[in-house]
Amino acid sequence: MIKINKDKLISLIVLIILSLSILIVINAKYIISHRYIYNENINTSAIKALKEKLNESNFVTECKIYYSRPYLYFSIIIDSRCKKEDALNVLHIIRDFAIKEGNMEELEDKFYILSIDARFYKDKNMNSKPVYWFSGSSKDGYKVWYDEIGNVKLFD
Repeated sequence: MIKINKDKLISLIVLIILSLSILIVINAKYIISHRYIYNENINTSAIKALKEKLNESNFVTECKIYYSRPYLYFSIIIDSRCKKEDALNVLHIIRDFAIKEGNMEELEDKFYILSIDARFYKDKNMNSKPVYWFSGSSKDGYKVWYDEIGNVKLFD
């Protein structure tokens, strides 16, 4: 028969309970800090003005703006006539928003947004691969953007 020291058994149980408590606290903090994943309720006055400007474009049929830390996502549905140059013109509107004084600072402070990801789709369900996909970040002041499909530097 195995002899178990009562003090060691109690110490082991206490250690297990403490370990589980620490894991629960860490998990709860992670869930709370990531609770805004894919939230579409990012309604600052700058975002509303940007949406209006994007909707004025001839090639944008719909635009959804949402965020998942640290990205601000633009899912843009374009009509079939839209070419890469037209998508770049739309991207210039987004870039002007990003580098304008005050717009991104508010989003960075409130939502921890550090990068912008703009994806252009030709169908409404947006389940297919994007036709054009561009991204830029606060590291370079949103002045250098990359075409993720061809990995091309677009402008700086």
